[in-house]
Amino acid sequence: MSHEDGDAVGVHITNFEDLVFRTEETEPEHFSFETLIIEPGQGGGSVGTGGQPGQQSLLTLDPLRKDASIVPLDAPIALCSSAQQASRPWNTVGGLLLPDGALILQGQAVSLEGTGPAWASCQTATRVTIIINRRGS
Repeated sequence: MSHEDGDAVGVHITNFEDLVFRTEETEPEHFSFETLIIEPGQGGGSVGTGGQPGQQSLLTLDPLRKDASIVPLDAPIALCSSAQQASRPWNTVGGLLLPDGALILQGQAVSLEGTGPAWASCQTATRVTIIINRRGS
């Protein structure tokens, strides 16, 4: 079958969905990694740790944060929603037998989604690794 310039050739497509290229918008992401040393309460967070007696800020209010992971490396921590909760006496003395907050064991990773703040308290000095996934600009 031949055709001349200007003649149209009819085509029937049976797999149209395979020919459509779908594009998905993805928002850029930015990761940050940090390890803090958290000191126990009842004497206060030590100088340079960002803490007050018995508490340490791990995550600030961050509208661009998508999710975060927190891992205490050397000792358990009480993960709290406020500085006041983290500095309560049962979070700062004893052995975190019944903490006011979430008990996160040594080496246990916790993943959080959202933009809110998080605080921690401990009885033994510990390193805490924080991994944050933020929306990019």
